[in-house]
Amino acid sequence: MSWLFTGEVEHRDSAGHHALVRPGELNLMTGGRGVSHSEVSTPGTEVLHGVQLWVALPEGSRDTPAGFDHYVPPGVAGPGWTAAVFLGTACGDTSPVETATPLLGAEIRLDPGTPLDLDVDPSFEHGVLVDTGSVVVDGQPVKPAEMAYSSPATRPSPWRRSSPAGSCCSAGRRSRSRS
Repeated sequence: MSWLFTGEVEHRDSAGHHALVRPGELNLMTGGRGVSHSEVSTPGTEVLHGVQLWVALPEGSRDTPAGFDHYVPPGVAGPGWTAAVFLGTACGDTSPVETATPLLGAEIRLDPGTPLDLDVDPSFEHGVLVDTGSVVVDGQPVKPAEMAYSSPATRPSPWRRSSPAGSCCSAGRRSRSRS
């Protein structure tokens, strides 16, 4: 999964998919039984800044054909906040992108002092990666390039920004370890 804040990347893979990903757009590649790919910054990109997450496929999905989705979420807003939900459901919006396991992915921006209380799945682990500014999650200050974590069955407390900032929230169910 690739989500950019700045820059542009060209994706090509052995299954024949070709797409650009720009800020505010999702590229989700599913490896399935195998795929090779390249992701290259475009000539006009001087700064490439974003998030790339890898999620292990569950046992029953590992031998599926390779897949690729490109999605541009419409964006939603509330008092003092905006969000782009690119996977799962949050902030009253649901992404149409299908995943092999239930996931949540969203870029959320808050104005200073604005609280945001997310209605989240209590079976998920939640990570909040701060990109710019600072945020308080579960009473703990989180700075740029740091990630806040909330374990399953712990509903994260409302987020609060102490400066204008952007964050990427990701969540999913904890995978069972294999013996």
